Amino acid sequence: MPAYPIQSVERALDILEYIVTQHGAGVSEIARALNLNKSTAFGLIKTLEAKGYIYKLENDTYHVTLHLHSLAGQDVNAMAIVGYARPYLEELLRKYGETVHLVRADANSVTYLVKLEGTKSIRVSTQVGATNPLYSTGVGKAILSTRSPAELEDYLSNQHLLAFTPNTITDTDALNAELDKVRRQGYSLDNEEMHRDLFCVAAPIRDNQGRGEYAISISLPRYRAEKQLIEQIAADVMAAAKAVGAIY
Repeated sequence: MPAYPIQSVERALDILEYIVTQHGAGVSEIARALNLNKSTAFGLIKTLEAKGYIYKLENDTYHVTLHLHSLAGQDVNAMAIVGYARPYLEELLRKYGETVHLVRADANSVTYLVKLEGTKSIRVSTQVGATNPLYSTGVGKAILSTRSPAELEDYLSNQHLLAFTPNTITDTDALNAELDKVRRQGYSLDNEEMHRDLFCVAAPIRDNQGRGEYAISISLPRYRAEKQLIEQIAADVMAAAKAVGAIY
């Protein structure tokens, strides 16, 4: 008969608890604090990472994912999403030099949680904490595309579709058709629908139920939005959103 508690399980849980209480920690710190051999600590940490309980930032510190929150049925912690997503957002910025956003859905709007300013000429005049409607933004349409028919019907019955530009979709049938297209291709576009001369490519961050309350986007001037570039951006934004969704 095995002895209880099982030492390896106990150590793994000790590591998880330490990372939580310290708001992140590296391998050497964890090994020292818990009086573990560094190789033992490393093996347990990599196991927790492989199972989706922790993730590593670029500074080699480990942090907990939202997996435990999801299992416990708790609300998603926006700060955990921000921390986990940041390396992917920074990679998009490095690759394209265009403005990158991370947003969260709040009622009938999106709130901008992160903005990484583009390095190219003509920048985007958005601000962290600002809100925009769901229906008239790329990020908002990406999020709406993950909602159930009943949720969409409720949203549309309570949302007046105002025009911000000549390109804003203000017809419910046209919006539903647009959302069907977003579902098929996996990403959404904002073709000067919120602001003139601004183009946006966005993808939803899906939880383990397929629902998206967060989205990632790249925004750029309309004149730079050539078809081949947009297709490449769309593929990378979808990949980033899928990777961030692993936090659930």
